[in-house]
Amino acid sequence: MDCQHLADVLTLSGFAGELADQLIRSARQSHRLTLPQPDRDELARDPFVALRHWMDAVEQAADGKTLLVCLDEFERIEEIVTATGSRAPLNFLRHLIQHRSRWTLLFAGAHTPEELSPHWSDCLINTRSLRVSCLDKDDAMELIIRPVEDFPDIWPEDAAEAVWQLTQGQPFLIQLLCQEAVDHLNRKKAKTVQVSDVEAVIPAAFEHGHYYFDEFQRALTDEQRELLRALAKGEQVTPNLAAAAPVLVRKEVLVQENGGWSFRVPLLGRWIAGKLSTPPNTPTPGRPAAGG
Repeated sequence: MDCQHLADVLTLSGFAGELADQLIRSARQSHRLTLPQPDRDELARDPFVALRHWMDAVEQAADGKTLLVCLDEFERIEEIVTATGSRAPLNFLRHLIQHRSRWTLLFAGAHTPEELSPHWSDCLINTRSLRVSCLDKDDAMELIIRPVEDFPDIWPEDAAEAVWQLTQGQPFLIQLLCQEAVDHLNRKKAKTVQVSDVEAVIPAAFEHGHYYFDEFQRALTDEQRELLRALAKGEQVTPNLAAAAPVLVRKEVLVQENGGWSFRVPLLGRWIAGKLSTPPNTPTPGRPAAGG
């Protein structure tokens, strides 16, 4: 379930309806499982009672199976709580965790528990945190060179190594760079990726992946942004900015070395350095200027 889309709704009934609709679509697309429809009139009158009744029907249709629900970007539910002035969505999730033994929830997001608003602690009281890090080098190289069976042999080791060095195993950035490299190869009508091709597609990766990079920057505090800008520019880090570093180290944005810090993923540092070199109010290529 994509909570980014859930955050677009402004009412509790809209939240409940979109939640059910997403799960119905996901079950059909991923498992060819047809789930019953919720009672739309009841959703409008009392959305969370309607959801509980719908879940009873889902459990019957699922024939004894455990249902795993992944809430991707779960932090965006905070926007619904703010828009409606109600914690009912969080109370519903807590009820689901505590009283529906056949439903297992996986909250996937970029924020650690201590970074969430206080009322999340009540919702997540019976959950366990699990850090998901980047791929190790062997798995990353396998993903680059052979993402699927029978993938053509287009990646010499030095070109794959270049992708690894830039991404350090960050899965989305591997996918982004490799897609741009393959498209670049097709346009050239060439058969193998060269190191120069990997370098050549970095601007296109920044352009086509701008939602990822923009979302990354949006989630930072002002102090964290200033620290990353200083590091990208090679400037001296003041004690005030240094205080923001431990959180970024824990989030694997930075690594500590030689008494200072560097970017955990070099490609991210290059994106920030590129943003610094762009004059204010200059639109990114392919994207409209503000007000356009």
